[in-house]
Amino acid sequence: MTHKDQQLNFQYLVRTIEAVNQNLASHADKAVHVSLSLRNWLIDCYISEYQLHGVDRAVYGEKLFTRLTQQLKGVSNCNRRQIYRYLRFFKRYPLPPDCGDTAPTIENIGGNTVAIPFIPPH
Repeated sequence: MTHKDQQLNFQYLVRTIEAVNQNLASHADKAVHVSLSLRNWLIDCYISEYQLHGVDRAVYGEKLFTRLTQQLKGVSNCNRRQIYRYLRFFKRYPLPPDCGDTAPTIENIGGNTVAIPFIPPH
């Protein structure tokens, strides 16, 4: 029903704004959920790549997660416990076999192309 079919009054305005808010808020929630899931997966994708191929990985060994949490103070939810959760998430949903041996650089997410920074080894 368009506003031409309905008398444009205050209650109609309120209902319309509420409907727009509810509809678009659910889309925003989904987008945030997808983005955070991708972020968490990528965090451990890069950690896993580092654990396998990092030239200085032996220096950190078991202290890798502790050192990461110290260095990533400005990154939300990157405490030691969360990093272990990301690790479990990545192990449950690893890179598909046809992706090769490198971390992803670009993904098509929900019809949108998202640039994913990949910092190659020095």
